Amino acid sequence: MAVLAYSRGEGTVRASKALGYAPSTAIGAVRRYLRDGRAGLTDRRKDNGGPKIVADLFQALAEILSKHPADLGSERPTWTRELLALTLDQLGVAEVGVTTVSRALARLRGEWEVAKPIVGCPWSARRREERLRQIRRLAAHRR
Repeated sequence: MAVLAYSRGEGTVRASKALGYAPSTAIGAVRRYLRDGRAGLTDRRKDNGGPKIVADLFQALAEILSKHPADLGSERPTWTRELLALTLDQLGVAEVGVTTVSRALARLRGEWEVAKPIVGCPWSARRREERLRQIRRLAAHRR
């Protein structure tokens, strides 16, 4: 679309605003067209490779998270995104970056949260029982 607008003499900045693109995007498209012709207009994302977040990655990530880092040879006491990426690579699952791990965790945690209809009380048993006694006393005095 930017190339068509450019060919009509509208200019790339004006065309980009009309199309809702950044001017640099429109300028780049026109430059590629002028340099490569119609071939310059092809979708360049085809060389990005396949999706990195697949079912195997989710399964492996869930299995890794169910273990302590020390179980898999790490000296860290907790998991980090960097350590998860490194562990996935060491186990031969996938060579992914921190951003991919973050995206996978976000999707995985969303699925886990849906699967947990009951959440345990984070308080100690003593604190929980004390609070329940207070509530029962208040309820008894209201009658």
